[in-house]
Amino acid sequence: MQGARLMARALRFALYGAALIGAVALLAFSEGATRPVPHSAPLPTYDAGAFRDGGSAVAAAFAVPNDLRLLPPAELCAQLHAAWDRDWQRVIGALTLLVDQAARCEATESPQLLLYPAYYNYGVALERRGELPAALEAYRRALAVRPQGAEAAQALRKHGALVPPPLETCSEAQIAAAQLPDYTPQGAGGFVRLENGRFVADGAPFVARGVNYYPARAPWRRFLTEADLATVARELDLLAAAGVNTIRLFAWHAALFQCPGSGVVPRAEGFARLDGTIRLAAQRGMRILLTLNDLPDLIARPLYTDSALADAQSLFIAARYRAEPAILAFDLRNEPDIDYLRGYARSADVIAWLNQLAPRLRAAAPNHLLTIGWNENSLAAESVVDFLSFHHWRSAENLRARISALRAGSRKPILLQELGYPARAGNPAALTEQARKLEAALQTAEAADLLGWLLWTAFDFPTDATCVPPACPSADNAEHHFGIWTADYAPKPAARVLERFARPQPRPSNR
Repeated sequence: MQGARLMARALRFALYGAALIGAVALLAFSEGATRPVPHSAPLPTYDAGAFRDGGSAVAAAFAVPNDLRLLPPAELCAQLHAAWDRDWQRVIGALTLLVDQAARCEATESPQLLLYPAYYNYGVALERRGELPAALEAYRRALAVRPQGAEAAQALRKHGALVPPPLETCSEAQIAAAQLPDYTPQGAGGFVRLENGRFVADGAPFVARGVNYYPARAPWRRFLTEADLATVARELDLLAAAGVNTIRLFAWHAALFQCPGSGVVPRAEGFARLDGTIRLAAQRGMRILLTLNDLPDLIARPLYTDSALADAQSLFIAARYRAEPAILAFDLRNEPDIDYLRGYARSADVIAWLNQLAPRLRAAAPNHLLTIGWNENSLAAESVVDFLSFHHWRSAENLRARISALRAGSRKPILLQELGYPARAGNPAALTEQARKLEAALQTAEAADLLGWLLWTAFDFPTDATCVPPACPSADNAEHHFGIWTADYAPKPAARVLERFARPQPRPSNR
């Protein structure tokens, strides 16, 4: 759920409002909601030679103004506030002095964190003035403050000044020690098939009714690096009791593989969590939609044009679970259309990548279905999938129109892969409205006779679980409150809606 969840979380600058002039405003991180792509690849570097031109002019552009040097922190904060969005050199000077003094301004982010948008915006301003060497140095400094800063990295790459670092390698002993135990399938039934436009499992129609799942306190990056399987078991028990028969999981390759310079080398602790979650779901009779290529590198070694390693990792995952009937399908990529709408890739490169990966995944796991989790453009690679998947954040009326448009463009069956509305616990009106919207949308989905639906998401996420240090906790916003249950497992009114639709009553016979 990247673009449509209103979750492109800009770094919260407190006093400074709209901070990123001319920027894509995706800073602080949002790994699921809008998932503005925190990068899992090694940190990008830059071509130092690109910054030598302009020597003294570049140095002058980053000199701290003399009149700031003797000011106490309170006056530096006043200068910072007055100069923001007007004089970036002055802003950076004030922030640098505040960092040196280990001081900060009341009601703002830390000066260290604010240096990233300050340097980036300064680079934008310098580039607009034609001062390219200084602009590149500003982007370089922004990246030094925040190595995963996509905006600064993109700006450097645009000018050929971003050079990926060498990939980390392992010794032969480390590679030998990284071998995984075989995965033993846990699903009790057969593989899900498509017959006459419907899912069929063990000879009976199967309608997917479920949720996108992360543990409440281990979402996104933390799922495969920190999740506790005992907690996962308790949460899946709660979901099963509500009638959920399908969950969608996300495979972040950086948590599953190590030493990328040595090829495909699995990371045992990451696979232990993924193996364990799949087993626990299968043991509860659930089907799993497994999304590959979550949180990929789109900057240093872009997924769509430098995909050899990511493809090999995807094929490793598919081959590992090729005998697991509990896996309903593999999802090649979550919301690839968001990547080209945000300028991280060209649409032609995205489509070409999907077209080349799909047949290879089929060969690696021939019993599993394939789909792509589009936000809007579900017909873009229609020929390579078994069924269409789309995400929806608008009204039930609009949902009906979108389903009709998809059916007009393709004869393939359709899964509503993400659907959700936020509501904060403690706000009765919002909770009632969340339940009302879900009920209307699910009525529409059921009446449309789709392959099924998956709600976003099972649980609310605490702000201290969604952040990437040092920017912790996250600024609270709607993306933390899409859950059907709170982070403490208290059911919202939406939970009753889920349970009612997850356990539909048999339709009366016509006889």
